[in-house]
Amino acid sequence: MVAAMRGHEVTLSEKKDRLGGQLLLAAAVPNKDPIGKLADYLASQLVKSGVRVRLNDEVTAKSVEESEPDVVILATGVTPFIPEISGADGDNVVLAEDVLCNRREVGQRIVILGGEQVGCDTAEFLAEKGKKVVLLRRGPTIAASIMPVLRQPILDRLAAKGVTMLTGLRYEQITPTGLEIITSDGREQTIEADTIVIATGGNANTELAQQLERKVPALHLVGDCVQPRDIMGAIADGARVGREI
Repeated sequence: MVAAMRGHEVTLSEKKDRLGGQLLLAAAVPNKDPIGKLADYLASQLVKSGVRVRLNDEVTAKSVEESEPDVVILATGVTPFIPEISGADGDNVVLAEDVLCNRREVGQRIVILGGEQVGCDTAEFLAEKGKKVVLLRRGPTIAASIMPVLRQPILDRLAAKGVTMLTGLRYEQITPTGLEIITSDGREQTIEADTIVIATGGNANTELAQQLERKVPALHLVGDCVQPRDIMGAIADGARVGREI
């Protein structure tokens, strides 16, 4: 949007059928309706600024080179981080993104691996639907990276909705009936669950960037594909590069 406002001819390709990316996941969570409005606002501003938007368009290194751009800006986001734990490929294991987008069905008893923003959001989302949720984090504190002014209200809502939160543990094995863990005091314990949800964050998706290196005149990365960050950081990143080119 910023690049187009400055006079550049801009094409934005999105592999899905709607703009918004991670904003759409966050907007699915209770109390986060304004994020959905932000996604809609940004999409409308793209139209007003003259950006050519192509939906359902997953680009490749070959298609980018064939378009002969002067500048390429990648905002390819993250790929989910899957912890190395026996049973993580089981039929009862789903990704948080698929849960929030209603792409996968879950059972009544849920264990969520990962107690940062995505894990907390998914726990609240499922608890709101009446699921029995256990939220786990290997570190000592739930929601440690969330800014303090937001963290306590999140924890209060999770507690009010009956979410069990456990920290300082080790994941041993996922089984068809639940998750085996070692507790913070060294005890072996099995948490029974119908569904295990992976919400352990993501790794920067730099695959396309590596393929395009030295093959286009100028290449920039913005947002989560540089480093996973919050909404404000990603928007600031895009605005900065839009001014710099």
